[in-house]
This record gives sequence, C-alpha cells and structure tokens, in this order.
Amino acid sequence: MKRRLLSLFLIFALISAYVSPVLAETIPAGGSLSDHRDNELIANLEGTAWLMNGPEFSAAAPLKGETYISSAEAAEQIRQAMLRRQETIYLHIAASAREMPDGLRAWFNNDVLDRAWSMELADGPYDGDYLRWSWRHYDWNVDYYGDRYDFVLTFIYLIPAELNDKVDPAVRQLAGDLGLSGLGPYDYIVENVQYGDEALYRVERGAASAEDYQIYSAYGALFNGKAVCQGYSMLLYALCRIRGIPVRIITGSNHAWNIVRFGPWWYNLDSTWDANHPKVWRWFLTGSEQFADASHVREAPFDAASFQQAYPVSRYDYDPRNPYDDVTPNNWFFLQVEQATALGLFEGTGYRTFQPGMEVSRAMVVTVLWRMEGSPLAEASGQFPDVPRTSWYGAAADWAAENGIVEGVDGGLFDPDADANREQLVTILARYARYVGLDTATEGWSATYRDLDQVSSFALESLAWATDAGIIDGYTDHTLAPKDSATRAQYAVILIRFLNYCAQQLNSVSANTDREIAVRSF
Repeated sequence: MKRRLLSLFLIFALISAYVSPVLAETIPAGGSLSDHRDNELIANLEGTAWLMNGPEFSAAAPLKGETYISSAEAAEQIRQAMLRRQETIYLHIAASAREMPDGLRAWFNNDVLDRAWSMELADGPYDGDYLRWSWRHYDWNVDYYGDRYDFVLTFIYLIPAELNDKVDPAVRQLAGDLGLSGLGPYDYIVENVQYGDEALYRVERGAASAEDYQIYSAYGALFNGKAVCQGYSMLLYALCRIRGIPVRIITGSNHAWNIVRFGPWWYNLDSTWDANHPKVWRWFLTGSEQFADASHVREAPFDAASFQQAYPVSRYDYDPRNPYDDVTPNNWFFLQVEQATALGLFEGTGYRTFQPGMEVSRAMVVTVLWRMEGSPLAEASGQFPDVPRTSWYGAAADWAAENGIVEGVDGGLFDPDADANREQLVTILARYARYVGLDTATEGWSATYRDLDQVSSFALESLAWATDAGIIDGYTDHTLAPKDSATRAQYAVILIRFLNYCAQQLNSVSANTDREIAVRSF
C-alpha cells in the first residue's frame, strides 16, 4: 500500500490528499531539504579522501523547464542529462501541501537517482553500469513551494563532457577497424591497456592532476592506454554493449570486473588481471568454480541472492568448442558430444541446445553417417515413398539405401521419424563399417548379458561385434536393452567410439588408404 501511495504521490496532476504512515520530517512552504552522496563503488576501490579534492569542471547550461514529472520520468530526465555530463539538473515534482515522509532522502536517492543509472533504463553502451561509474559525487537540494517540490542536483563527474564526448566515436571506430566480433574487445583491451600505477599513486595521496583521474574511465583506457580496474571494466562494458553482448560491471574485494552472458549462463572476465598477458588468459570467460578467490568476493549489491538469481554465473568455464548450454563438463557424454560437434557430424537442435536426452530418429542416424562420408549424392533419388526429396534427410536416406546401410520397414517405407533403438543403431553402424571395407565378423559374445533373448535375429551379429569392439556397453545390471530408444547423447558416445575403432582398423588396412571419411582427421 505504501508503494502504491508513493506512486500516486508523483503523478502529473496535483494530488489533493496524502497521508504517510511515518511522519518525522516536515518541510513548510518556503522550506528546503538537502543531501549528498559519494560514489560508494569508487570509494570501495580507492578510498574516499580524493573524492572532493578533484578538479572542478565548468557546468553546462542547465535546462530549467517548468515540467512537472513523476519519479520514473525524473529518473529518465536525470539519465539523459548525465549522458550529456550535465552538471546541474533541475527537477519539478507536483504535490499539494503536506508533511513529508521520513524516507524522502532515501526515496529520492534510491527510487529516483539509482533508477537513473539502473539496467532497467539502460538502452545504450554508456548508461546502466557505465553511467553508475561516471560520477564521483552529487549534491541535491529541494525547495517546497506549497504545490511543488523543486530539486536542484549538482554532479561531479570523473571526466568532463568535452572528453566524454570523444569516447563513443573512438569506440565505434575501434570496433569497425578491428572487425571485432564475439569477445574480440577483450583481446584488444588486454593487449593495449596498461595499469595506471603512477596516476593512481598521485590520486591516493591527494596530488593528482585532472589528467590523472582519467585512469578511472574508458577515455583513459582508450586514449592514454592507462587505466585501473574501473577503466578496464567500463571500456569492456561499452564494447560488449555495442556488439550486443549482455554485460555487467561487478565489484568486490577492492576490485572491479565484468560478467557477460552466453545462453542462459553468465561468465566472469577480468581484463585488468589478464592485461599484458596476450593469449595467456586465466580470467577469460571463467565459471564460478575457477573464479572463486579472495580477490573476487562480491560486495553489495552484487552479492545479493536476488542479483545472483537474475544473473546466474556458470559453475564451469566457457568452452568455445562446446556450443551447447545443456551439455556441461560433468556429463558422462561431454567429450564425445564436443568431438562429434567439432567434426561437423552433430548439430544443435536450437540456439545453444543439444538436447542430449532426446531420442534419435532413423533420419538422424543416417544423416550423421552421410555427413561423415562427405555428403555424397545417390545415383537415384526417391528410394522411399515417405521421404520428401526436399527434406533435410532426403539425400542421406537415398545414399544409405543405395549402399545397403539402411533398409526399409514394412511396406517399403523408411519411417524417418521413428526412434532408432539400440540394436537398430548398432546394426546400421555395422553395415556402414562393411561399406567402408571393414570386417565386422566376430567369434561370438565376449560378455554375458541377461537379456540376449530380447535381441532380434537381424541384430545378433552386429551387437556381438559392437560389444566386442567396445563400441557399445551394457548397463550396470548386465543388460543390453536392445529395444530401448537411443538418445542423442548415447549416439554421440557410440559414434565417437566407432570412429576410433574405424581409425585403428583403417590405419592397418592398406586397401582403404584412399578412403576420405571423417575418421581420417579424428
């Protein structure tokens, strides 16, 4: 109810009545109230002694329009003014005479000012977290005139407007000149920006010049090649935002770094600590398990459960060879899925999804083998009446049928969407092995399984060969489960084992040295 009343208190029209549940501070008509704040994020990093002793910059001409605005509009007006590095900002909020709530200062500082640099309003590369780091101190004063509250804010920024205006053209030119894509910005920053030790020394001792303060900005990182962690993080933030990469700036342990998102997970980046170590990066796209150390302990508000829920960091480091968010290093099939994807035999089922538990269809099985053979065209098409010529698996089905790798089901159909069970999968692999010239004959079963009576007669020889070759395993209960549907994860594991087997056999069979199949480069 209180939040609702506060919202009503700030609408365009004058409100005739308002009763605060907590009354402790009043402003009579003609009275005033004031407050100020140092940027606590910067204070956490470098101490507060220098904050009020920095260079003063000439203020831009303020806008004094008599516009009556709500809290949301006030935050947006402040954001726009700060993006211009406007130092004096005027706000006018309509209200009738009343006693003011005890939380006026907290409301204006938190609900209005903090919203101005929140990610809620951020729509460009230089607001949100970037804007939050742009100032080092503000003061505000409010005068009450019986029907309105007039706020006057004064900001002290880290760098003046004339320098700040140079950042965007330089960032965009940099992105264009280097052809940055993905996280190329990280590469540029760690190779070209050095830590500004000397300027930091002067700042901390109160002997800094205006130029020394540039180490806290993206400007300093870009134009001087010198920055502290704040400047590193701000430049990476701006470059990522321009490239459309979700990014935040995180602070803690007297330090600042970034997180970026790929798929549903966020990953840590510390360009400050990786600087001057090109291509040997310890802190690049790092998961929480590897990033946990005494120098990367988050502080408020980034350590809050709500923040971590909104920005979940992956437990594991990002692996660019693994394009799937639903396949992680702790999965028993991780390496095989990674290898099969790298060979171009498997593709995802959607954006960064592999769906390892999805059943493999007959169409999927033959398409993978067809890719492995180099995607050849069959001499004749239309082998099966239920395979459209334009389907994604049509050429693969024709090739597999023409070479005896797959047979039709009842009625001469291919039944492409039917799940391939474990015995069908192994039988198709055995036929492909024979197609490339390998011998799949076996002397019998090398292991005993309790459900051999469930194996179809057409699959007995193939399953015996596959188990003997280590291509397929039984389960812990000593069963083969031949009629169970094979999943994509199982197929990836079986396929990589099969490729290893083929590579070993082909290397010892001179007659097959001219074959060009995927196992040659495995």
